[in-house]
Amino acid sequence: MLNVYKVISENVSVAIATNGENVTKQPLIKSMRTVKKETLKLISSWVGHSNEPQMVSIKLTVPLCIVFVMQCVCVILLKCM
Repeated sequence: MLNVYKVISENVSVAIATNGENVTKQPLIKSMRTVKKETLKLISSWVGHSNEPQMVSIKLTVPLCIVFVMQCVCVILLKCM
């Protein structure tokens, strides 16, 4: 699920950096943002129903942090272009 979130986030970021904020009004980008939101809801539900908090922290926290750091770096690099 994190890979889905990561790929879609990168694609949306690239589209916005390349084409400007107006691209967010296009149906494809709107759909991608909806998928991101639903992915986060699924992850949240999984975490909420988990009976093993240690497993959640190992399996989710570190990869999620990596995804967000990579996303921030991607946005910064695109703004520098």
